[in-house]
Amino acid sequence: MDLKRYAESQDSHQLPVPLFLDIAIQLADALDAIHHAQVIHKDLHPGNIVLNPDTGRVQIIDFGLASLLTREQPAIIEPDKLEGILSYISPEQTGRMNRAIDYRSDIYTLGVTFYKLLTGDLPFEADDALGIVYAHMATQQQSASTKRPALPAAISSIIDKMMMKNAEDRYQSAFGLKHDLLHCQRSIVKDGTVNDFLLRLTMYLVAFAYLRPYVAEMKSLAFCLKALIKRNKVGPNY
Repeated sequence: MDLKRYAESQDSHQLPVPLFLDIAIQLADALDAIHHAQVIHKDLHPGNIVLNPDTGRVQIIDFGLASLLTREQPAIIEPDKLEGILSYISPEQTGRMNRAIDYRSDIYTLGVTFYKLLTGDLPFEADDALGIVYAHMATQQQSASTKRPALPAAISSIIDKMMMKNAEDRYQSAFGLKHDLLHCQRSIVKDGTVNDFLLRLTMYLVAFAYLRPYVAEMKSLAFCLKALIKRNKVGPNY
């Protein structure tokens, strides 16, 4: 069953917070694995996430729009011809931000997904495609806790951080996102609620996680450069 249908079967189309956190942590972990494989999904939404109601396990599906982890520069095209579901695209996917698409685009679209699962509503509504595109680029969404007052403010803040217009202001990795979600889950189990905490303390924990596959190559390159400098007797002594 996809998450869209599963959420619609819940009261007010809203997932209970403990269930949401269990699903969200799995999704952050799956997205981290996808990004480590040097892939951008580019089409995350509840219809592309499947849930086994018996085991509670979730899986991200449909990589039809996925691309390799390069800084893809989207072309400017008509809003109704953009790839993906307009309600779930990132600002840079609109092609109107003069920004390349990277893995942080998936962080944004996952944030929209979280918003929908917790509030039962989309963050932006408009009469036409251009209105939705403009909202993703320039309109600040109502916080999820405004739509659902019983929602812990810390979880709402996490979603707001995921949905920042500038990619540099979002979580810089799915691993960092998972870290904060786990903090929320532990607080729910221990105290029955989530106290506010500073997201910035964990946002950059693994900002360079996706450079790990290249560490050995960089060390090898540095060794070769030092050897070359020694051989040519130029530059400082090593």
